[in-house]
Amino acid sequence: MTSSHLAKTPRLEIAIQLTEVPDDGSSDARVWEVHDVERNRGFRVKLARATIEAAHAEGATAAGRSWSATELEHAIGLAIERLLTSGGEKQAGILYDVEVTPEDLRASQRRSS
Repeated sequence: MTSSHLAKTPRLEIAIQLTEVPDDGSSDARVWEVHDVERNRGFRVKLARATIEAAHAEGATAAGRSWSATELEHAIGLAIERLLTSGGEKQAGILYDVEVTPEDLRASQRRSS
């Protein structure tokens, strides 16, 4: 069973509903389906293990520390905002692919420090 909750993106404060997709073992990433509640836009957000390793290598976390649920949510919001502000209107009813970057993770950690 998956859990879902409402949140807002960090800067644009877009109301989103986040649902983590259960890991089926075929991907080396965590995946969330995110829905823009107000504009009916959808996003499939991927956080690859390689992205986490790159952020760790760049010193984003203290030794062995991982990201909290709040920090991950913030990083997901940043990734969505980057897509939305990258030009062109994003249409309702379409599922857009988005990837969380090491910079998104670092920014989410700086925010909580």
